[in-house]
Amino acid sequence: MHARSVHLEPTPPTPSGRGSSLRLSVLLTAVLGFGGIIGCSGAPVPLSAQAGSSFGLALDSEWRNQDMGFESQALRDLGVYDDQRGALLFELEDTQSGAIYPLETRSIARTSVGPAAPSLGLTQIVALLEITDPDTPEGDYDIYYQRKRRTSPSQTHPSTYGEDLGPRTHLDQTIHVLPKLSQGGFLGQFTELIDVFPNPDDDISQFGRWIYPSPTLMMVIPNKAGAASVRLDYRPDPDPAKVTIQGVFIDTWLEGDPATLSFENNETAGFVDIQWTNPKAKGASLGIVFALVDPFDPALGRVDPANLAADFSVTGTLYDVDGNPMAGQAVLTGVR
Repeated sequence: MHARSVHLEPTPPTPSGRGSSLRLSVLLTAVLGFGGIIGCSGAPVPLSAQAGSSFGLALDSEWRNQDMGFESQALRDLGVYDDQRGALLFELEDTQSGAIYPLETRSIARTSVGPAAPSLGLTQIVALLEITDPDTPEGDYDIYYQRKRRTSPSQTHPSTYGEDLGPRTHLDQTIHVLPKLSQGGFLGQFTELIDVFPNPDDDISQFGRWIYPSPTLMMVIPNKAGAASVRLDYRPDPDPAKVTIQGVFIDTWLEGDPATLSFENNETAGFVDIQWTNPKAKGASLGIVFALVDPFDPALGRVDPANLAADFSVTGTLYDVDGNPMAGQAVLTGVR
């Protein structure tokens, strides 16, 4: 296992409130610790942890293409919920007695070695998990998870969420839990930001939102296209739109890539116009970041990744490197 530079998949800026508080462990571990555990797929890091402390978990590579829940306690503290993809509820199960102890997902993020890594399959899902019960007995534990989603805005923790998005699943990993330290120390403790920053009003809620990979529609522009003029209609029928568009980015961008991208969102009419060019004529993968308008309104609800045509339509023209119209069309491929 080697530390390396790490890119936390960004999202467009969002307004942030004052007085928000994230724990220092989230701030430091999300930025520094994640870089050291990329590549250690499917294993907790470290392989042991104290009761009442936290450990990192790098999930197996096959999770890259599965529906993920990126909600965490750090975001819930800011009033942010992942009502599109849900939350992952983790638990420890004693390998001897079968007793179950809860884990709190302090933060979870998609990390990569560069901006284009997600489209190249070079990403890692990393979670920072807290053993919340300081009296968890010493021993070996299996790790289980289940993806859950809110069915009411009154539900504020995954343990109470009303929709199961999958079965309780064994991660095929174990971790050894050590007793909690009897005296104060770095392990087994959290340091609040108010103890570190001199100004108690320091606001890092923007950071908390930045590490959260927002729900994103993935769009593919075919290979050999040198330019595209695309309209994504997110109100394809008279009904109100389910989503608001927060931004568009080139998922396959590499440093030095000559590709350009611009977009204009017409929220009143319910469409976003996207202009993309690349003189290398190699196509692209674009990400359209969105937020749900009201996931609990029966007339709106959530985006169905298996039926994107119900909520979106794509029109437009592709051009070759000489600027001539060419056959083909940009295509929505899913939700990430």
